[in-house]
Amino acid sequence: MKQYPNIDAIIEDSDTKVQDLAKVIGVSTKQIRRWRDGTSEMGIEKLEKLCRYYHVSADYILGLPEIWTGPEGDEDPGQLSIL
Repeated sequence: MKQYPNIDAIIEDSDTKVQDLAKVIGVSTKQIRRWRDGTSEMGIEKLEKLCRYYHVSADYILGLPEIWTGPEGDEDPGQLSIL
């Protein structure tokens, strides 16, 4: 399973050149390839830059659901108990 399941779609849909993206984020094109194939983890600073560049949420890049569901399927995070 890919760590960043939507990163390919973001790059391809925007018609961004990987070289240009690498410059903006401050990494090599090789590093972006590693993120895309799931062999490397992205630091929080790079994730933030990627989100800001493409105007998407980190949840989207990480493939997290749009609606949060709790451990019991509860959609209201206010119902969580603190251990």
